[in-house]
Amino acid sequence: MTEAVSLTGTWYGTYSYPDDWGQPPCLFTARLVQTGVGFFGSITETVEAELALQPNIGAYVEGNLHGVRVSFVKTYDGSGGWGHSVMYDGELSHDHTEITGAWSLFESGQRFSSSFIMVRRTRGAEAEHREAVATSV
Repeated sequence: MTEAVSLTGTWYGTYSYPDDWGQPPCLFTARLVQTGVGFFGSITETVEAELALQPNIGAYVEGNLHGVRVSFVKTYDGSGGWGHSVMYDGELSHDHTEITGAWSLFESGQRFSSSFIMVRRTRGAEAEHREAVATSV
């Protein structure tokens, strides 16, 4: 019998910007709730001051889990002046503690993309995330 996989919980993540954007990686916290193969949730990000009207911005998430493939759309809630959507496609690790992959954004006829990683909340991951947030401020 195959073990049921659930993405429900808190995940700490980082996404990178394309190299030519000259921006450091962005830290985020995702809170997900899985229902069957679908999931939904929210994301809070800490972004560089010159990129948004405020440093902490929010987004809504809706996606699917098929085997180890994880795909979701993140739609910003308007905080910080952001209201666009970003597509994420990744793979869940064999121990169900990490999701790695790429995000993509289509804007003005151009496609932008880069990498992301999400780590399931554990004591160690929480301490590393707090330290990363403290050093990024």
